[in-house]
Amino acid sequence: MTTTTSSPDSGRKKTTTASPPSTAVPRRGWALVVCLGAIASLLLGWSVYAANAPSFNVVAVELGGRGQNWPLPASTPSALAWDYAFIAGYGLALWLGTTAARWVFWSRRAASLASLGRKAAVVVVVADLIENLCLTIALNGTGATPSTLAATALDAAAIAAVIKFTVLVPTAIMAVAGLLVTFIRLAASLRAHRLWQPDDVILPTATEDQPPDPLIPGAPAGSRRAQARTRIDRLRESLHARLYRTTTLTPRALTPGAGSDRPQWQHAYNVPGIDQKDLDARTKKSKVTGFCLSGGGIRSGSVAMGALETLRPDLRKADYLVSISGGGYTSGALAQLLTDAGDTHHVTAPGRAVHDPDTAYVAGSVELDHLRRHTSYLATTATEVLVALAVLARGLLASLLLLFAPAVVIGVAAAWFYHAIPLAVLPLLAPGTPAANAAGITTTAPAGAGLNLPTTALLAVGLLGFLALLAWLVQLASGSVGADPTSSQENVTRWSRLEKHTYRRSNRASVFLTQISVITAIGAIGIPTLAWACGHLVSATTQTNRLTIGVGGSVSTVLLTYLASIASIGWRKRKTIQSVATGGDGKGAGAKQKAAVPNGLLQLLL
Repeated sequence: MTTTTSSPDSGRKKTTTASPPSTAVPRRGWALVVCLGAIASLLLGWSVYAANAPSFNVVAVELGGRGQNWPLPASTPSALAWDYAFIAGYGLALWLGTTAARWVFWSRRAASLASLGRKAAVVVVVADLIENLCLTIALNGTGATPSTLAATALDAAAIAAVIKFTVLVPTAIMAVAGLLVTFIRLAASLRAHRLWQPDDVILPTATEDQPPDPLIPGAPAGSRRAQARTRIDRLRESLHARLYRTTTLTPRALTPGAGSDRPQWQHAYNVPGIDQKDLDARTKKSKVTGFCLSGGGIRSGSVAMGALETLRPDLRKADYLVSISGGGYTSGALAQLLTDAGDTHHVTAPGRAVHDPDTAYVAGSVELDHLRRHTSYLATTATEVLVALAVLARGLLASLLLLFAPAVVIGVAAAWFYHAIPLAVLPLLAPGTPAANAAGITTTAPAGAGLNLPTTALLAVGLLGFLALLAWLVQLASGSVGADPTSSQENVTRWSRLEKHTYRRSNRASVFLTQISVITAIGAIGIPTLAWACGHLVSATTQTNRLTIGVGGSVSTVLLTYLASIASIGWRKRKTIQSVATGGDGKGAGAKQKAAVPNGLLQLLL
């Protein structure tokens, strides 16, 4: 690869030959150590906590806030002390698991989610540490009722617990997925398989401008600080070389095709029988006719045969005949009329193949009559009808399973999670009776009760949103520092370095805190609200009147399915809908819009 760099002193551009592109991947041993280390750290942390910590409902104490029973259980200090071992174990497991996810997640979006998961693992650990610290402060309180400091510490611990549990679930899922995929790829790498040779990988040559590596700010070349930084970099590179291996793709220039100055891949656009000069000579006014036959099995081939029977004179004058799938039956049969290939082996004497496009496959021909009598190809006998119905039923059951099985599994998992970790007060189905947990907090409500979200959940989302807003304001402020034109050049240079660093850090912080706040809002507010709405809908339809049950249940199911379908269509067409709503496609006002959404209300409903 040719690289052009600029010298900061002379301003001249220097062209050098860069090394081929490479990708650093972990070695098998290092990947296996990371995966086994994640499992071992989790098991070790849990075993130490389970063997030494007292047995009581610590989750109820963590989420109870100031409304729980006071004083706290006598075994709380011991549980908090041994909880630090568990925090170290699962924190390291989450970090290693999300690191493995960063290695094996293939798409750019999945890789960004893996990076978010590794940062979220730090949030989980920090929230757990803050929670333990707040509970320790609350334990110092005495008296029959908690003091103001103790009550505030209990609420702060509950807020930290809400953040911890809501962020822990997606982070743990991502870590487990990363470990599973890594194990699968390690097992697959042990099998013998053929890798692509470097010469088989064709990469286009590129010329790009790359600025030279910047110097360490404030460290002149040859200084002690620069030398220390160089030693650290060498140590890091040495460790990286031990744990990772570099795969290099050797680029090869694209060679032009024979007799042409164009690369070989561009010849895929060539049409047999059409010269490049003829294509270049065509204009928008040139008359070029083509027939396109769509797919759909034998039914599509039969429809195409009937249509082309009427359009036979136009077909004879056409330049192209293009088909796909079922339409290829008809196009292949018509194309066979133009050649005698296969006549020797498939036409027995004294038979004679017909190669006349004007008279073949017309009304009354044997071929057309055969199609008319056998178009119902799915089932022509009673046995085939039964088999076709069985296949149809199997497909219907498979579709229903794919549609409802994930919803049922996710619903059961969510029920188990919110029962074990009561982040919200959810209504029970009749005839369930609410009961208080070990901390004296009632985490359920009777059937038909209104929505009741804990204050700590709202405060947790508000706190994260406030921190994200604060980081965004710092980002805006850092962009305006040093912009005064009356400032000296020295001050502008000093401020520019600081503001670039602050701007970059605050930008990342604001985006990350926004993502964490959205995750917390979904886990602490969104899912409980959805569960309450579904429970309220079910309780409204479980009455003694059978008509009410039938109408309510079926109508509700149809409406929910319809709304889910509309939401899915809207999500897939979100860019088009947004473009239509804004009146343009980003190319200026009055730009032509190709709307892929229905125009009228009736079309939209249908």
